Amino acid sequence: MGSAENPDLDPGEVEGLSAGWTTLEARDPVNGWVTSGSRNLKIQGSIVSIAMEAPDRGLVGFGTQSTFKVRATFEDAETQNISDKCEWSTDAAAIASVTNEPPEKGIVSGHQAGQTTTIRANCSGLTASLEVVVLGGSTGLRFGNNRTRFSAYRSYRFRAYAEYANDQLVDVTREAVWVLTNEEVAEFDPQEPGKVNFLGSGTTYLVASYENGFFAIVELIVSGGVETMKFTPRKVTIRGGTGRRLRLTGTLSDGREITMTRYAELKSSDESIVRLAPTDAEPGRILTGGTTGTATITATTPTGVEATATIRVREALQSLELTARHSELQSGERGRFRVIGTYENGKRRYLTRYAHVISTDPSIIEVKEQRGSYGQMQAQRPGEVLLWATDIGTGLTSPPVTIRVTPQP
Repeated sequence: MGSAENPDLDPGEVEGLSAGWTTLEARDPVNGWVTSGSRNLKIQGSIVSIAMEAPDRGLVGFGTQSTFKVRATFEDAETQNISDKCEWSTDAAAIASVTNEPPEKGIVSGHQAGQTTTIRANCSGLTASLEVVVLGGSTGLRFGNNRTRFSAYRSYRFRAYAEYANDQLVDVTREAVWVLTNEEVAEFDPQEPGKVNFLGSGTTYLVASYENGFFAIVELIVSGGVETMKFTPRKVTIRGGTGRRLRLTGTLSDGREITMTRYAELKSSDESIVRLAPTDAEPGRILTGGTTGTATITATTPTGVEATATIRVREALQSLELTARHSELQSGERGRFRVIGTYENGKRRYLTRYAHVISTDPSIIEVKEQRGSYGQMQAQRPGEVLLWATDIGTGLTSPPVTIRVTPQP
């Protein structure tokens, strides 16, 4: 099965000893908590065979790159990409070269048009190879489909292909430069090249260009859009030093109801009372400012549909205090802290889940700020750090607290 007791392994690293299922547990040395679950770790058996995979049937354009992969098949018939575990080579680097350094092994570059060579991979004694044809100069660029009509608030992934002689095509979606002429109708997904999110009815041109000097263009027609939009609830009361995520939904012309937070622009009528969180990690999250009162959050779509929510902030935050249960921890231990806010009326309240806690050296003390881990810190290695809490909305900070980490005995 698996073993984590080998002294040569790093904390959390597991060595597979034999095929099968086993249970991996982690125990908190501070409070004794143990992770739940059983048979949660599978140790795969021996590799039966490997095969090399490549996009576009191994065709690589002159001066372009393509990512090859090695996929292993195990005893239980499951497969896995093991490209980074293999040693890569080429029979003729002058024709096509291949990278053999992590983290990006297997990237093939074409250097001599019209020539052929072989890319090889050696994976712990098992070998795989694939013939590579380096295509000559490109003759054009085109999209992979002719679709032009779409519904608002849906997405579609376009692909761009460089054309070569003999009707050969190479996918250059990731290398192409993409442009939309009307960003009120559509926008690009920043995580996926060629993917378009449609925002409202209208037309826009989609243009893709490539380093070969060619471009492709198509007119996109988008129908439908947001008919109405609303916050739920429309009136919210929160205390200073806290925050809340607003739920914004829209009803489309085809009857669909969707979450609109990431599509609409949100603004506050008075940022001294309430403001939008300065991060895209949680769209629609509001934070209190430094004063009490009432402010309006307005959401507006690119096509002009609006919705409003009224936010009342009571009890202005005056100061923050961070207290740690232990000022000294051993390496590997987890400690706890609290953040307490004092308000203008003298009341004190816990604000641990809302405050941002900073460590001067996360490699010594790492602060856990994920949901479910508020108020926890992990001692990583011996040393000394300062911790303090900050209220992002007001900028208030607590006095720093010193935490010392000692070696394990």
